[in-house]
Amino acid sequence: MPRIFILFASANFVHIEELQRAGYLQTFEGIEFAGNEIGLVSAVETPVDDFSLLGNEDLFLVMPLPEVPAGSYALEALEQLNAIYGA
Repeated sequence: MPRIFILFASANFVHIEELQRAGYLQTFEGIEFAGNEIGLVSAVETPVDDFSLLGNEDLFLVMPLPEVPAGSYALEALEQLNAIYGA
């Protein structure tokens, strides 16, 4: 027997749209319940306090995979930063 959910929360609307196309949603009333803000974290030994320093070859950048919402948002942010600061 299929499970019935009253609430589904997703980090982006792509997942909800996929569920709609597959016929799993009877109704959809989307509301934005969270937001994002870019942050910059660095080790004490290698302080980075400016996004322009991300192009430094001595730095190692760690971010989520682009297939997950946090990763796609991070990639989008890096593309915008590249447009400002260059590669």
